[in-house]
Amino acid sequence: GRWEADGDLGDIKKVVVEYEQGWVCESVGLSSTEGISTLADVGTHALQLLEYVTGLHVESVCADVATMVGGPRSPDDANILLRLDGGRRGVLIASQASAGMGNGLRLRVFGSKAGMLWEQEHPEQLHFMPVGAPAQKFVRGGAGLRPLAIRASRIPGGHPEGFMEAFANLYKDFQMCCHGSLEIEPDFPTAKDGRHLLAFVEACMRSSEIEQWVKV
Repeated sequence: GRWEADGDLGDIKKVVVEYEQGWVCESVGLSSTEGISTLADVGTHALQLLEYVTGLHVESVCADVATMVGGPRSPDDANILLRLDGGRRGVLIASQASAGMGNGLRLRVFGSKAGMLWEQEHPEQLHFMPVGAPAQKFVRGGAGLRPLAIRASRIPGGHPEGFMEAFANLYKDFQMCCHGSLEIEPDFPTAKDGRHLLAFVEACMRSSEIEQWVKV
């Protein structure tokens, strides 16, 4: 994985990813789409983040999927235990019925040497917590960043870089890939990723129904 290959975290042991929103508690009318569950919406984003950052893949799930509020995103709450590559463990929480939450996408990765934390509501900061040493905070555009992080940054540190620029980076790499001018490994989701995420949703729904572990 991206972190494990560099040896910063050591052997990854556990991953916890959460994507909690609360807007359906306020008004289900805020949804512009019908017939899509919370798991298919924010749950797939959470899993893609987990797999992209760690390089690990989910093998099986034990899910509890339920409706807390109701409306067009039902079922609107999912709590899932994950079994990942090599016997690693994980937890994924996806909800749009967590009262008071805004856009709570958060990833925590724990290895044998250190842990790390990233939150989308504070996207320019990454917390690195090594065992037996002070915690560190890396900031976008600041010192100590890897080449890929530097490449993805467009403006100097201290100036907030927005949500839309992250999508612009994906579109730029896709366009360069189409023209054969991309000099790094493609860094954007593919149709294969989409099929995998849909298989994850199906496995979670099946697991919740039968109350058993289900392979993805």
